[in-house]
Amino acid sequence: MIIEKIVFLNKNKKYAIFFSNGTSVEVVEDTLVKFNLYKGMEIEDDEISNIRKQNQKFEAANSVFRYIQNKKTVREVKDYLSKKGYDEDIVELTSNYLIEKGYIDDKKYASAFVHDKLKINKYGRNKIKNHLLMHGIDKDLAEIAVLDLDEDIEFENLKLHAQKKFNTLKKDHNTKSKLINHLIYKGYQYDMIKEILKEFDFKYDR
Repeated sequence: MIIEKIVFLNKNKKYAIFFSNGTSVEVVEDTLVKFNLYKGMEIEDDEISNIRKQNQKFEAANSVFRYIQNKKTVREVKDYLSKKGYDEDIVELTSNYLIEKGYIDDKKYASAFVHDKLKINKYGRNKIKNHLLMHGIDKDLAEIAVLDLDEDIEFENLKLHAQKKFNTLKKDHNTKSKLINHLIYKGYQYDMIKEILKEFDFKYDR
């Protein structure tokens, strides 16, 4: 079939393509450019389905751009597109496109996440790792990301948390266990916690 006419639709910023067999399709500009569509161009019938599929990919990508401005993982983007009603194959096609273009990158996300949670939230590595997993980061990638964590900063954060919590606790035989539980909740490893406990006097436990 032949493309007889291409009309820009100002209302939705798409292009309406009219074919010689009486059918038409609306596409975004990215699709028009990708397939180099123009008036008078001859297109095979089976190519139309590919054009439609690729156009869905571009539309899905456009819908997710604002969402990923705050940095999202691959799984979060897939979940977002699924909730938007896109078919599974379009979700995969779109997420792969966004990965190839560098719009989503789980490795960079994990690295930035570790940095922020360590410096800003002052979480321990266990809590940081758990949060990465919750956001859909692969387990192996999460473990690699926390390996790069600055242990000196982590230990200083632990000292701050420990001192702050210790000051608020009633001093009795439960003080030590309550402090330990609090620091574990904050994501710190027990070996590191044992070191920091040496700096506190738990005389009330005796």
